[in-house]
Amino acid sequence: LNSRVAGVVSSSIFLSMFLINAPLADFIPKFFFGGNLVFLGEVVSLEWLWGGRTKLMKIDFLILYVTMVCIMILGTNIGLAIGLSASLLMFYVKYVRVPVIQQMPLRSSNA
Repeated sequence: LNSRVAGVVSSSIFLSMFLINAPLADFIPKFFFGGNLVFLGEVVSLEWLWGGRTKLMKIDFLILYVTMVCIMILGTNIGLAIGLSASLLMFYVKYVRVPVIQQMPLRSSNA
C-alpha cells in the first residue's frame, strides 16, 4: 500500500472515462438511483429523527423536526432556510447568555 500503483491505476481509469466521454448513467437502470435515494432517506430519517432523540438537546431536536416538516410542506430551499434561521437564532440566544467577563476580587499590590 505504500506504492503509487493504486493511485496511477485509479487516475488512468478516470482519465480514460473522461476522454471517452461515455454516458455511464445511461447504462445504469433508473430504479437503481431511486432505490438509493429511498435508502438514503430512510437511513437519514432513522439516524437523525429517531436516533437523535437521545443524543440531542430538546431544542435542537425540535429545530430538526421543524426543519423536516418545513422541507416536506414548503420545499427544500425554504425548509432549509427556515431551519438555518432557527439554528442561527438559537445560537444567538445561547451565545448571549454566556458570561464573558467574570468579576474578580481586587488585590492590592502591597501584599
